[in-house]
Amino acid sequence: KTIFKKHNINLSFRTHHKLKNLLGNTKSKLNEEEKPGIYKINCNDCEKVYIGQTRRKVKIRFKEHKANFRYGQLEKSAMAQHAIENGHNFTKFEVLKEVQNNLYLDAYESLYMKQFEDLLVNNEAPPIQNFPFS
Repeated sequence: KTIFKKHNINLSFRTHHKLKNLLGNTKSKLNEEEKPGIYKINCNDCEKVYIGQTRRKVKIRFKEHKANFRYGQLEKSAMAQHAIENGHNFTKFEVLKEVQNNLYLDAYESLYMKQFEDLLVNNEAPPIQNFPFS
């Protein structure tokens, strides 16, 4: 301190004990189901699964699958088609991967579809594009 005074340099000190630091982040974190990404729907009555992607909230897309099932809209959901044709049902979904960058949705979906390929009810697999791992 005295060395700085000798050269006419003033020091100022800053405290890190601010209210913001004490409270931390006040924003609540979103659940996985509130985010876009890759999801899996399991059939309740067999081992079949549906792998899907959405840019919207996953839980909204799941509700659409349930509505397609309820109203018999087979062409809009492969999972609804499987459930109706086989007398099965589905009630749960699982977020496999949160994907914020829309360019990677197809790549991640393809990756998970390959992982579950023997159990899929999906009608067609998307081409792998913009693969983020190369």
